Amino acid sequence: MTSLCDAPYTGSILWLLVYSLIIVVSIVGNILTIIAILTTRKLRSLYSNRFVLSLAVSDLLVGCSIPYHMLPYYYLDMSKNKVPCLLRFMLIAFACSSSIHNLLLVAADRYVAIVHPLDYSRCMTRRVSWILLACVWTFALGLGTVLLYWNHWNENKGVCDISLAPQLYLNYLLAPMFVVVWCTMLVFYVKIVKEAKSHAKRLKNSVSVSSLPGLYEPSRSLQMVFVILGCFTITWLPYFVCITIMKTKGIKCLLFYEISFSMAVCNSAMNPLIYAWKNSGFRQAFQYLLTCRSPNSIGADYITNHVPSKTNSIQIDNGYCNGKIEDLIKSESIMVQNSKGDFDGDSELTVISELSSTGILCSERNEKEYFTDSM
Repeated sequence: MTSLCDAPYTGSILWLLVYSLIIVVSIVGNILTIIAILTTRKLRSLYSNRFVLSLAVSDLLVGCSIPYHMLPYYYLDMSKNKVPCLLRFMLIAFACSSSIHNLLLVAADRYVAIVHPLDYSRCMTRRVSWILLACVWTFALGLGTVLLYWNHWNENKGVCDISLAPQLYLNYLLAPMFVVVWCTMLVFYVKIVKEAKSHAKRLKNSVSVSSLPGLYEPSRSLQMVFVILGCFTITWLPYFVCITIMKTKGIKCLLFYEISFSMAVCNSAMNPLIYAWKNSGFRQAFQYLLTCRSPNSIGADYITNHVPSKTNSIQIDNGYCNGKIEDLIKSESIMVQNSKGDFDGDSELTVISELSSTGILCSERNEKEYFTDSM
């Protein structure tokens, strides 16, 4: 174990290639996501995309902070300077904590939209979303900057590694933060899956929809939950286990630390694929951007039929979902609108049916928007 921990990994070509790949994927993927949201009118108007945009910004910061994190491996004199050394951990702690908490915001947004669809427009207003985002970024900034004045810096040792962080900071602040975020996300997505199954069952009992292609399937929500929580757990859990063991047992194994850290920052490269690229609205926007065309020329129905927005969401107005629901609920028939004019696997369907509860209709729309389009 000792020989493995003391292995000369720093500065190696292999390690440089690993981090370079993570940096490129994180920066390119998140920049495209940010540009797509900011330049596409319909994407920009979607409520939930405010949180996706914030997540992309935080993940971009993670990718940009990795080169500075690697600097002590190639510029040894940096270990002798207190402020540059502490900034190394301050920047990465700020970026990573903001990314983790933005993931929690995305989960919370989806939870409200699906489990409490009739309250979504009242709860997730512009003001509320900005307040939530401000809280996340303020907390992340505080979590990162605390290392600037609470650390174990020793000028005589000239060490610039994780040992500078106090044990209380790692084991009683960072580790519990991860546990709380993970458990909260688990609760949100479990409730989402239960609600999705319940509404799918009630919808099936209300009208015959099994013969229509492209309708929402509960198994898709399970797949999406496994992808989201699976990637988050696989990438971040080893890191927090590693730092907890290193501090509580007094073990100093920087090789294992860097391996677990590289896995953790991989999450910032995966998030654009999970939350943006697998969404057909984003894919269409990316296609237009990469071919130097205006994303705003995308058909309105192609994007706005997926996530609640100011103009296209199902909102409450005197007990009814807006969008002239009273005109839609007139018969027990189902109207299927296909934005592409065919019924292939990528077509986007809007299913509107007469249901005894407007909540079922709202939640069914939101379930389809978040899960069917993402898989």
